[in-house]
Amino acid sequence: MLGWNTKPSCGRSQTERGLTSFRLDFGNGSGLFGDLGTSKKGGNIVGIFNFVANAGKRLLGGGKAAKPEESAAAIKKEISDLELGDVDVTVQDNKVILNGRAASQADLEKIVLAAGNIDGIETVEAEIETDDDAPEATFHTVERGDSLSAIAKKVYGDAMKYPVIFEANKPMLSHPDKIYPGQVLRIPALED
Repeated sequence: MLGWNTKPSCGRSQTERGLTSFRLDFGNGSGLFGDLGTSKKGGNIVGIFNFVANAGKRLLGGGKAAKPEESAAAIKKEISDLELGDVDVTVQDNKVILNGRAASQADLEKIVLAAGNIDGIETVEAEIETDDDAPEATFHTVERGDSLSAIAKKVYGDAMKYPVIFEANKPMLSHPDKIYPGQVLRIPALED
């Protein structure tokens, strides 16, 4: 695991339970944490993920205190509208709890990000399974001044690889230029 840094970074390590865990450090005292479990039959994501609470889609009433069941229904609809699957959603204050199955590793990660990239949500607790054994993507939190090409340059060493990041974050992203500080994005490994 990596320590707190001044630049975003991601570390992975094996735990005693056989899960791959990661910690994504944002350098400002916040980070994204979780466990990515894998097995020969597929993967599951079990963990707690922290997000920037005052960044994201305004889905929960924009400052009005929504009832937990209304918030859960709105987040479940968001996940459904993005065609990412059908998961159980519970909301407790600024925390979302997700349980269920996803069709693919990519959908599994997108479900976590769709729930966490909502204004007012600080934490996502997820227990989502999939039979897909595709490799896990890393996550990147957008900083002021970031663009997909700048992120691609940092991660892949080639700014022209930005379409890989854009495609990995569809349908949550509708245009490569429509990203915002605090948003968490999937960064997949490049295919050979």
